[in-house]
Amino acid sequence: MAQTLADVESSVLDGNVVFPPTERITVEVPEEIKTEFDALIHRMGWTREEGIKILLAYGADTLTRAERSPDEVYNEWAAARAEMAVLRHRAYVAAEAIRSLSLNITGLTASNSQYQRSLAVQRARRDRLRRAVADLEAQARRP
Repeated sequence: MAQTLADVESSVLDGNVVFPPTERITVEVPEEIKTEFDALIHRMGWTREEGIKILLAYGADTLTRAERSPDEVYNEWAAARAEMAVLRHRAYVAAEAIRSLSLNITGLTASNSQYQRSLAVQRARRDRLRRAVADLEAQARRP
């Protein structure tokens, strides 16, 4: 059953994120170009899985939109890659902030725990001093 764009937008607005169905495929790279293929993926800083996805999508995009030149498609993919790098950096910064906040929470929890133990000791000391003062006052009142 095909979904229309309105159905997808409605699902997203309702809080249901809709992903297209996926299918796992196996990609075989001929030995003649394997070295160049691996070198390109390494040079671009991609993982092998990312590289395959990007290169397949680039090729598919070139074939499905004949009105654009390969250079235009390449420039669009380069822009998308730059945006992805920015998003990865933001995710890294957010992960570091979360790690820092987790450390702060751990420190505050330990400080609070120590404070609670110290408070109990100080209350016991206060009560002991109050009893000592009461004993001294009682002794001072005796004739």
